[in-house]
Parts: sequence; C-alpha cells; structure tokens
Amino acid sequence: MTQVKADTSDLRRLYEEQLKTLPDQAKRAFHTTIRETERHARMVVAKAVAGEYAITAADVKNPKNASLSARNTEGGVALVYRGHTLTLRHFKYTPKTRQSKGGRQTRAQVKKPGYKSLGPYAFIGGTGALTPGKVASIPFMRLGRERLPIKPVHGPSIPQMVGNEEKVAPAVMEDLSEYMTNRFEHHMAWYGKGGGK
Repeated sequence: MTQVKADTSDLRRLYEEQLKTLPDQAKRAFHTTIRETERHARMVVAKAVAGEYAITAADVKNPKNASLSARNTEGGVALVYRGHTLTLRHFKYTPKTRQSKGGRQTRAQVKKPGYKSLGPYAFIGGTGALTPGKVASIPFMRLGRERLPIKPVHGPSIPQMVGNEEKVAPAVMEDLSEYMTNRFEHHMAWYGKGGGK
C-alpha cells in the first residue's frame, strides 16, 4: 500500500471563506471536488508512472493491477494505492520468444532508460496462453543451477512506482493540488448560480 498526499491548504482556505457566506454550496462544491479528484488522479498517476517506467498508462489504470481510493484527511487528500507486484509482461523485455541454448541474453527495461540483464538463470518461457492477444511467453528465473524450480520474474507493483519519491509522487501532488483548487472554484460558481438543484 502506498499513500500520496496532495496539499489541500489552498482548497481548505477557499472552502472556509465560502463556508461563511454560502455554507450549503460550499459543502456541495467541496464534496464534488474530492469525488472528482479520484477520477482525475487515475489519469495523472498513469501519465507520471508511464513517463518514468516502461509500462503503459493503460496498465497503470487497469483495476486488475491496482486499486485507488481518495481519502479526505486533515493533512490533505490522501490517494491510497494497493496492488501486487507485476510480471515483466507489463514492461519491456527482450528477446520476445524462446531461444535455443546459448541464445541471446534475457534483458528487461522496468525503469527508463535502458535495458538491464536479468542474470544467467533467466530465460523466456511459455505462459500456456493460446488466445490471440494474450502474452504467450515471459521471462522466468531458475531458482538454482537445476532445471527446476522456476518462477516468473516480477517487477515493482503500481503502489511502489507511484511512491517513487524522486519524480512520480511530487508530479502527482503538484498537479492534484492545482486541480482541486480550480475545480472547487468552478463548482462554487456553478452552485452559486443555482446549478445542480
């Protein structure tokens, strides 16, 4: 689980100002803004993660890979991501098909830029998927010198990528803070004119 907190100090200041003069509209505008933030956050997070990691934005947004919920806390809006580690089928790897013994070395790109070797025990193995559009082979790792046991090679989970303190989390927090302030002002104008009755 990863939490990314977006600063809501500007939003709360606006909310408290409007609460004095238009309390009903301010409450509705605030709750609508928080609800919309969760939907907007999916797009912002997907773009930020796909910019830093070799994964598509669609895979980041896919609810099978991770779940997102937005919580209103005293310190701001907290985005809570939960999810499991992903196999390398969600990232880039080479070669794409099984190699004969002594073939090309198995390499993967999880974080941009560049590919890294998965080591001497990595190989491309079949997944058993025969349906068109499914991934037929992915990187596996032998757990020793023997042929078996093996396991699929995993990369990070969506929550781990979202929690990247260097680039992903700051970009998400900055965007969401600005977004929430703009949306609250929009909703206040809408409800102030009698919208949503």
